[in-house]
Amino acid sequence: MPLSLNETPGELKRFRKVSWSFQSTFETPLKNLDPFVSTIIDALEPVQAARITLSQVVFEPENVNEFLQGHGLALPKDKSLENWTLEAKGSKDIRAMLQAVLSDSIDFTFVPMPKPFVIFADHDEFTTFLAMRRSNLNRIIAPLTALKMAPIAGYTRRL
Repeated sequence: MPLSLNETPGELKRFRKVSWSFQSTFETPLKNLDPFVSTIIDALEPVQAARITLSQVVFEPENVNEFLQGHGLALPKDKSLENWTLEAKGSKDIRAMLQAVLSDSIDFTFVPMPKPFVIFADHDEFTTFLAMRRSNLNRIIAPLTALKMAPIAGYTRRL
């Protein structure tokens, strides 16, 4: 199956324990999300799989629900969505999954495989790219800058 949904207790805690050496934060362009998401996926190629772990869901995640329904899955209705992980394989499903989650008011982590960089995005419309090496972070900063997007100067994401 190209997509799975599982409860992953402790996943966010493990993510937050990592001391990422480099980071850069951009405003999430909700009104022009397609090029943003495409640029992220292109910078990850050849991406094999990716995991998105939900942290905080502020409003009903309509786009995520629609995406999951298209794969015969559904978020649980009777429990917290924190530490629920969606995993997709292949660029097409990864792109659609990332687009759906960015479209909703959700805090989440995005971990691709392989992982030159990871993402923490929030419902305040900030997307932070984190990496262990400057060259890996530059894989996404350079193409986003070419799209006339600029990192938020002086912003440091605290995980």
